[in-house]
Amino acid sequence: MNEKQKIRLAQRYQNFKNMVDVFESEVERFDVESFSVLETMGVAKCFELAFELLWKLFKDYLTLQEVDIDVISPKPIIRQIATVGLLGKMKVDGDLLLDMHKNRNNLVHVYDKAEAKEIVATIKNDYIHEFKKVADFFEEYLHDN
Repeated sequence: MNEKQKIRLAQRYQNFKNMVDVFESEVERFDVESFSVLETMGVAKCFELAFELLWKLFKDYLTLQEVDIDVISPKPIIRQIATVGLLGKMKVDGDLLLDMHKNRNNLVHVYDKAEAKEIVATIKNDYIHEFKKVADFFEEYLHDN
């Protein structure tokens, strides 16, 4: 394994884990319905950042495993991660990851408060759990390697 790639994966993981920790400490304990517009926007932005780190973490893992990557963008990387069996090892729902990708893209163009709150509720109720699974897997993976 390339040492620079291992370091990059560890750095990317730490940044991702920091975002997951923010979600755990700041979002999970609150009722989304009580969020102000600014709080909703903040959660949406944190989600965008977390998703970016997530798929790039996957890309770094594939690079480290010397998997050929044809297209470097979220959807193909998620599909490649599924192909190499990593989603099964992490017990992560690939369809939910693709849904995250769709909602990450939708949030950029959401101007309706109700729609934004609906997506934020999905982040809180579904996506954070998947983020935690990924963080737990990579924590163990990096510890063992």
